[in-house]
Amino acid sequence: MKELSHIIIDNLDSAFIAVDKTGIILKYNKKAREMLKLNGEEGKNIDSLNALMPKGIWKDDVENIEILWENKGSKKHFIFQSIQHNDGYILCFKEEKRIKRANNDFYNNYSIDDIPGIDDNIIKIAKKSAKLNKHLLITGETGVGKEILARAIHKDSIRKGPFIPINCLAIPKDLMESELFGYEVGAFTGAHKGGKRGKIELANNGTLFLDEIGDMPFNVQGKLLRVIENKELWRVGATEGTKIDFQLICATNRDLKELVRKGIFREDLYYRICFLEISLSPLKNRIDYLDGLIEFFLNKHGGSNISFSNEAMKLLKSYLWPGNIRELEMVIELLVIDNENINDKIVKVDDLPLKIKSTDEKIPKTLDEKINVLKNREIRTTMIKYNSNITKSAQHLGITREGLSKYLKKHKA
Repeated sequence: MKELSHIIIDNLDSAFIAVDKTGIILKYNKKAREMLKLNGEEGKNIDSLNALMPKGIWKDDVENIEILWENKGSKKHFIFQSIQHNDGYILCFKEEKRIKRANNDFYNNYSIDDIPGIDDNIIKIAKKSAKLNKHLLITGETGVGKEILARAIHKDSIRKGPFIPINCLAIPKDLMESELFGYEVGAFTGAHKGGKRGKIELANNGTLFLDEIGDMPFNVQGKLLRVIENKELWRVGATEGTKIDFQLICATNRDLKELVRKGIFREDLYYRICFLEISLSPLKNRIDYLDGLIEFFLNKHGGSNISFSNEAMKLLKSYLWPGNIRELEMVIELLVIDNENINDKIVKVDDLPLKIKSTDEKIPKTLDEKINVLKNREIRTTMIKYNSNITKSAQHLGITREGLSKYLKKHKA
């Protein structure tokens, strides 16, 4: 039975490494030899093999953390999990299908210059953030590509540590503090018996990406501010701090200035996180970049042999894309999946999703309709640029504040 279990483990798709309580490698399976380039590493410390993986991360009973592994000239991304048992830890490295299929995708290997759909000014600020290693705030609607840009900045930066993403809206408020800052042994009932490092500590020497920062609980904001200012982290229940160094990139689809005025978001934290700021416009205001984005997603999902008819492309450019770039990628991925049913590999109007085909009736036909579309697009773009500030937007557009307010009220914009 014991021999049978070894055969099963050797034939699993994931790489497994067994280490003792100090990190000494005891055994590993066949996939670990192949994927992690291991050969005769028994007896060595796991921390000595890979400088890109946070040291000691295997002690934290972590689950679904993205890490980089570099060994003998091979550099790969893995989803990492550590499982504690009486004699040590079982480390699992899983190369997901998403990562395999898109080896040169947004998440792993794309630099700032490789990302389509952003203008020269945004590229300039993004490169400055990567070079200066300063805190950055990225604003924009859901699905505009905020995390995509953050990952590219991390890749182009001098940071050698991991990219640790956190969605502040997805974590229950009562767990936010322990998730971010970690906790010591016996800090509270139900705490892991060995304590746990938080996401901030895992991001040491790397990049911490706080998505939906506007939804972070007010009491946690103050503790985050102290970490930023002092570069020192205090776990829950700790009697002393730990020095920490990371680049912070925050993102939100909310108006933080308005949240500050309402007393929901700390003003001092706001000015700390927006040393540099980027505002990503919705896709409907970046239609000029649509061809490049479509080509990018076709290549990403293995559809480089697919093209579009003029009529189909016209509809794609007329659709308002409420789900932004995320929705565009889903549409392209579905077309790639349905590749076999596309005649001559040319996407025609009938091949498009119903929601896009129905926009044919809404395409502006007359000159007045086309002018109104351009007018509305320019006003929306300007409002986003100035964070919905009507006075500044009106000045930029060369119209009165009253006139802009009247237009916004009439069109419910």
